[in-house]
Amino acid sequence: MKRKLMHLSAIAAGAMVLLFMPLPAQASEAASPESSPTYQSIVPTAQIIDWRWKIEDGKMYKRLYNYTIQQWVGEWIYCP
Repeated sequence: MKRKLMHLSAIAAGAMVLLFMPLPAQASEAASPESSPTYQSIVPTAQIIDWRWKIEDGKMYKRLYNYTIQQWVGEWIYCP
């Protein structure tokens, strides 16, 4: 019985040593900026569209404007 207990404790101690043993790092050097791809410009994926307002003859109108391509979207809508 004593021999079995000594054997199990030796196995447990060996497992603990293996679990907490430091390992060398396998990291490589950081890539230099010259070797990484560079992007000259950022291209937006969504259009920027917002309302434009005007008052004509005391009446308010709104119309959508696409700021990305600088064009009007739709017609003027009267806002009562």
